[in-house]
Amino acid sequence: MEKKTFDFDGIACTYHIEKSDKPIIFLVHGYCCDSRIWEKLIPSLSAQFSLIVPDLIGYGESELGKHYSMEYLADYIHAIAVREGIEAYHYVGHSMGGYIGLAYLQKYPTYLKKLTLLNSHCFTDSAEKSTNREKTITFLARHGSNTYVNEIYKSLFSKAFYQSHAELIEELKLRAKSYPVETLIQSCRGMIDRKDHSDTLKNASIPIQFILGMEDSLIPTADFLKQCAFPSVSSIHLIEKMGHMGMFEEMKATFEHISSFSSWGNDFK
Repeated sequence: MEKKTFDFDGIACTYHIEKSDKPIIFLVHGYCCDSRIWEKLIPSLSAQFSLIVPDLIGYGESELGKHYSMEYLADYIHAIAVREGIEAYHYVGHSMGGYIGLAYLQKYPTYLKKLTLLNSHCFTDSAEKSTNREKTITFLARHGSNTYVNEIYKSLFSKAFYQSHAELIEELKLRAKSYPVETLIQSCRGMIDRKDHSDTLKNASIPIQFILGMEDSLIPTADFLKQCAFPSVSSIHLIEKMGHMGMFEEMKATFEHISSFSSWGNDFK
């Protein structure tokens, strides 16, 4: 894939692109990771689709920013689409990337033709979750990210996968520890402050797909099932033995769901 860097609001930001006349998919990573989480899926997806894979602000090869609201990050994604002359695409967002996708759907609805939320949901944090994020912010500010990353990565995977893929998970931890601690702090703040997008989903006029692991400890199953009742939701997948990181834990199933949903209709380029 070609790497491109551009100025967004005074910040040097990076994205990767493989563009052709095929339908376009944006793959947007979540919190505490970067565009490389998609690297195992890219060869298979790029055979069928054009791909744009950004590093969110402060992650990977994109510089640290000052604003991390979901709406601001949606503006960043939109800036890439405008820069590339893209007016219609399928957005795939993982975890926090899904929150950004919902903000994007609200702000720029005509640009999205399909939306996939992978290990994500449309609701705000519960009071308990907000309190825990505040505690995380305090801990990161005092102690840095090393201990925190070691702990949070235990919750991202199913127990069996975590125990059997030590080398991969250590590599992912090293990446996460390289991000500026302020990126993690501001991302937590952005997630605390994010809007409830129930109405965005209810009123959406595009097909929406949800993919969730049955062993995902970070997404409450009740929240997942509640949003699945909205009329805009076209495709729902609950995957056994999968935690919060489907692109690693159940790569084949994740690829197949993204690919088949992207191919359905296939009327956007």
